[in-house]
Amino acid sequence: MTFNVRLQIEPGSNDPGNNIYTPCAVSGNGPGGPGQGLYNRAELDRTGDGITDITDDACGDLPNVTLRKDIVSVTPAAGGTYNVSYKIIVGNTGGQQVITV
Repeated sequence: MTFNVRLQIEPGSNDPGNNIYTPCAVSGNGPGGPGQGLYNRAELDRTGDGITDITDDACGDLPNVTLRKDIVSVTPAAGGTYNVSYKIIVGNTGGQQVITV
């Protein structure tokens, strides 16, 4: 199965939730629990008697990349132009490391 998910934890976001991200205790096939990362659990009733015979779970994490851009200075230059400096801060408040290529 494949699911398309979106992590939106910024204050004031429209999605339901508490805007808090809690990473998995152990990402992957290790232990995790409800309220952590992308925790999910599958249950199988092999005999159809309403009793779960097999369960398995997994927990994955997502990055949550943040960006802030601030203007630092504007300096007049030759020919009616300006030199503009910005400060750009990039962060990750999610549980998964961002991989760059």
